[in-house]
Amino acid sequence: MDISKQIGFLTGTPITLTSHKLASSISLSVSREGVRKGEQITISGSVDPPLAGVAITITFERPDGSTFNETVLTGSSGSFNYAFVPEDAGNWRVYASWLGDEKYKGTSSSSFSFTVEAPLKPLSLEIYATIPAVMVVAIVIIAVVHKRRRAKSLR
Repeated sequence: MDISKQIGFLTGTPITLTSHKLASSISLSVSREGVRKGEQITISGSVDPPLAGVAITITFERPDGSTFNETVLTGSSGSFNYAFVPEDAGNWRVYASWLGDEKYKGTSSSSFSFTVEAPLKPLSLEIYATIPAVMVVAIVIIAVVHKRRRAKSLR
């Protein structure tokens, strides 16, 4: 910050003041390392020192390498949460960052990875039709065996 115009006239020599910002850090975690497509995953973390109302940028890297950002605000304890439902199967990466303010330097978290798997395929119509047929055959076999045993015991 150069304030020479304000006080330099007193000495005739410009005076330059430099302010040093304090360090900050961000922790980050993911609720699960693996999810199925369409399932929710929660990104959580906090800024240290604990600062309320700080804008945190969460950067996601899709399996194809493209990225997008989401912004959340920290709560009163400096923590944040973001619930997310990924739509692309594959390996994802995520990290959080903030720009800092007049007192603290901005910083970024370490990145975390999670895997999104394709959803389970629903059972086919043939399987739904086969299950009752197998049950009927099993009931008939049990009835026949029971009838034969009863017939033998009556002799």
